[in-house]
Amino acid sequence: MMSVNGIYALKFMELLKNQKDFFTTLEKAFYEIDADWKNYKGVIIPGSHTPDKIERKLEIIKEARENGIPTLGICFGLQLMAVEFARNVLKIKDATSEEFGKGTFVVSKLLQLRVGIKKVRNFEGKEKYESHWHNYAINNDFVKQFQEKGFLVSLWGEDNIVEGMEIKEHPYYFGVQFHPEYQSTLENPHQTLKSFLLVCKK
Repeated sequence: MMSVNGIYALKFMELLKNQKDFFTTLEKAFYEIDADWKNYKGVIIPGSHTPDKIERKLEIIKEARENGIPTLGICFGLQLMAVEFARNVLKIKDATSEEFGKGTFVVSKLLQLRVGIKKVRNFEGKEKYESHWHNYAINNDFVKQFQEKGFLVSLWGEDNIVEGMEIKEHPYYFGVQFHPEYQSTLENPHQTLKSFLLVCKK
């Protein structure tokens, strides 16, 4: 997890220590898009093999959501965004993920690890292929509640997996289940990363 600009940088760099496995690739992709990206204000919640400091991360996500700070969640990041929203907007106080907590699982474990290039479609039915590596996903039993309160599903995947969620009234609050950094290159940067940096830059 990371933010930039002043005090946010200090908060988020502390939380990155155990997430270098994913963040190194993400950082490289951002540099290829815009070398000045660390000078912009925004929040990044990358994937993680070793979830830790969950409650602190949820506090920071809540702060970003409530204060209009551009926020991008990737894989585990989307899942944390869902947990935070469920607790503080849906008022499911024990909302959590099956990966790290006991309570109401708004994020559930899949039957098997989901790895590789998978099909993703938007609400218009347009399809694309994205890179995945995850064993947990948004619990579809809560999708209706999320959407009624404005956290909208904008991308679906195979087997009805939630692939993307956003708050349209927010300057940029978007989480994806896939890893855009894995398919982003200098010659062909991923649109999700490009759009996030553009909003942060403004």
